[in-house]
Amino acid sequence: MDNPTQHQPEYLYSTDRLLNIGKGNMQFVKRMLTVFVQQMNETTSRLTTHLHNPDQVYSILHQAKPSISEICNPGLLQRIHTIEKLAKLHYTAEMIEQVQLFIPKIQEVTQAISQHELSES
Repeated sequence: MDNPTQHQPEYLYSTDRLLNIGKGNMQFVKRMLTVFVQQMNETTSRLTTHLHNPDQVYSILHQAKPSISEICNPGLLQRIHTIEKLAKLHYTAEMIEQVQLFIPKIQEVTQAISQHELSES
């Protein structure tokens, strides 16, 4: 699998960790990326539904964090940490703002994965 986005200064995602975990098995990587895209689609939908509930936002992102840390650039993981802190403090307005910035970024990642890694071409 070609991962052109990794070589850019602000890469969106990397398959390196999955390749390492799967010992180079490309079918494993593709399967894990498919699961990741499905999970992130569900995550963004749940975040949108529960946007005004800090406890739910915290829980949703806390569950998504391990997957994101394996695939996405560190900036997205840092954004999750920021949102979690805001949610714990019930700084709802700031949390909502950060979630609204996070959702399009994770959608950009899943779109890039779908286009570059999961397409049949």
